[in-house]
Amino acid sequence: MKGLVPMVPCNVHIIHDGFRQGLSVYGIDAENLAFDLHAWFKRSPCKREDYLDIQEECQLDDSLFVRHVPMRWCTLLGALERILNKWEAISKYFLEFLPEDPKKTKNREVTRTE
Repeated sequence: MKGLVPMVPCNVHIIHDGFRQGLSVYGIDAENLAFDLHAWFKRSPCKREDYLDIQEECQLDDSLFVRHVPMRWCTLLGALERILNKWEAISKYFLEFLPEDPKKTKNREVTRTE
């Protein structure tokens, strides 16, 4: 019919479904790592400060993690690239800094009282 927009399938949805299926088979751990790292630092200024100090020691820029949104598969690449670029600082934070005496760290969580 003249004047109506023809209905065509959306190629982006097809790509998204394919990507999601491949991720469920091959890369769910990578996606979980992106979620977990972002969540670990998101609500804790003390953790972020400690991590930023370690990034400075490693002579890396002071950027934090990119938030991956599961409904937006295209955000995973940026999140994983940031993780790869910061891997030295991430390893140092979790494998060296945290296992040290927790009383020495700036990372003192405030306990909520209801």
